[in-house]
Amino acid sequence: MTAASQGITLIGVALLAAGAPCVAQPIEHSPAPCMDTEAFPLIEARASTAQAARAIRGLKVRFKAETDSGWYEVAFGPRNGALFQAALPKPLPEAGRVIYVIESSAPEFQSPEHVVNVLMGGCPGARSAPSAVTDDVRVERTASDQSEFPNGFSSDGIRAGGTWSRTTLGVLAAAGAGAGVAALVIAGEDPPPVVEPGPPSVIRACFTPDPIPDIESGETILFDASCSMPASVMAYAWDFGDGQTASGSSVEHLFRPGGIYTVRLTVSEGQRTDNTSRVIRVRATPVACFTTTPDPPRITANGSINFNGECSVGDRDGGASAITNYDWDFGDGRPHAEGVFVSRQFVEPDIYGVTLTVTNGEGRQDTTTQFIVVERQSVGTTESRTSRTEVSFTSKLELGKDSQNQRAQISLNNSTAETTSGTTPHQHHLPARPGENIVEARLLTQPATPGRWHFNFQTTRNLIPGTLVIESGEVLTLDPRRVVFRVHAETTIVIRFRFALTK
Repeated sequence: MTAASQGITLIGVALLAAGAPCVAQPIEHSPAPCMDTEAFPLIEARASTAQAARAIRGLKVRFKAETDSGWYEVAFGPRNGALFQAALPKPLPEAGRVIYVIESSAPEFQSPEHVVNVLMGGCPGARSAPSAVTDDVRVERTASDQSEFPNGFSSDGIRAGGTWSRTTLGVLAAAGAGAGVAALVIAGEDPPPVVEPGPPSVIRACFTPDPIPDIESGETILFDASCSMPASVMAYAWDFGDGQTASGSSVEHLFRPGGIYTVRLTVSEGQRTDNTSRVIRVRATPVACFTTTPDPPRITANGSINFNGECSVGDRDGGASAITNYDWDFGDGRPHAEGVFVSRQFVEPDIYGVTLTVTNGEGRQDTTTQFIVVERQSVGTTESRTSRTEVSFTSKLELGKDSQNQRAQISLNNSTAETTSGTTPHQHHLPARPGENIVEARLLTQPATPGRWHFNFQTTRNLIPGTLVIESGEVLTLDPRRVVFRVHAETTIVIRFRFALTK
C-alpha cells in the first residue's frame, strides 16, 4: 500500500550530505481528519530517515481560519528523533474550517494546503496535543498589520507576552491544559532566549465562565471579564447574540428563548482592542397541552373521546424548538398511543386521568393531565339528573406584592374555572356528584414570589368530613374541611386532591 493511499502526504526536501549529491527525501504527514473545539489540535510530521531529520531547519505550520485573510505560524519541535510535533490554538465553531500548510526555511519544501472541518462537542479521530508538547510555544503573525490574534480561534490557554519575534503574539501556556508546541529547539540550533513574564505586551479579552454551562430558557448567567489584560483596559462591550448588548467588566444576562447563542466580549484601551467569543446552549422548555371532543370530556360507557395535542409548544418562550413526540396514557391500563390527534374508546364507567407527555427536539419533556368521566348507561335521564349535584367552596391564592393577578385554573371532575391571585377568597360553584370527586388546580403563569393556596369547604353542606385526600402538592395545613398548599416562585405547580359527598 502506498503512502498516498493511506492519506499520507509526501513532502520533498533537498538534503546535502557530505560527499553525496543532492537527494530528495520525503517527509510524511497524515492530515488531521477534523479539529475539536475542546482541544488543541496536534500536527505531526515524520522524517523518513535520520539524515532528513538532521537536515530540516525552521519547520513550521502556517494556518488560518477559512474566512480569515491573514496567516499565522507556530513552530515544530523534534520528538523522538525523526518525529516533529506542533499544536494550534483551539478553533472556535465560527472558524468553520481550518486551512494549514507545513513548510520550512528551505524554499523547495512546502506541503499542499490541508482543509480540515471544525467540529463542536466531539471529533472522531481528532488528535489533541498532549501535555508534553506545551512549553514556550509562540503564535506568530506573518504581517504586522494583521489582527493581534487569529480570527476563528480561542484565546483559551494563551498567555500574553514573549518577544522572541517581531510578530510574536503570545505563548501557549501549559498549566496542565495540554496545549502548545515543543520549545523551538531544532537539531544543531540554539533555542530562542527565554523571556521572563512581565507586563503584557498585547491587550487580551478574557471572561468567565469558561466554558459557559448549558442553562434553561429564562435563566441568567453572570459574566466576569476581570481576567482581561492589561489591568488598564478602559471599556468592556458585550454582545450576547440575541440582539442585546451591555457594558462593564461584570454583567448579568437572561437568555430566552432556547437556542445557541454566541457571547462576544470586546475590550479596548485607547486605540487597541481585542475580542473573544464563546458559545452558550439555552435549553428550550416544552409545554404540554391538549383539548378534548366532547368538551367537557364526559361520556357514557363504550363511548369515545377525541384528543388534540396541537396546542402543545416546544418552547414556552416562543423559540424554534418543536414537539417531536406525543405520548398518550389514558389511565385505563391499555397500551399508550402516539400522535398529535388520537381517539380512545372507554368501556368501563370510571374517572380516568389522561396524561399527555410531549418531547421537544432537544429531548426535553413536559406532561399534563385531564380527568374524564365515563358514566354508566341508563334508561331515560332520571338517574343522570338525580346523580348530579353542586358543590360550593372557596379558594384564595396568596402571593407576594410582585405577583398580583397571577392566573390559575381549578378543575372539578370535568368542570373548569379560572381564578387570580389576591387577598380575597373566590367563591366557586361547580357541578359535582355523590361519592368521590377530584380537584386539580394549576398555575397558568409563573409567580415571581412564593405564597400559599387555600381551599375551604366549610360551607359545603354535603361534604363528608375527613375525606380530603391529597395526591400531589406540598401541604402546609390539612383539616377535615380545609387544606393549604405551598406555592413556590418561578414554578407552575399542579395540585391534586379528592373529597367525597354524601349520596
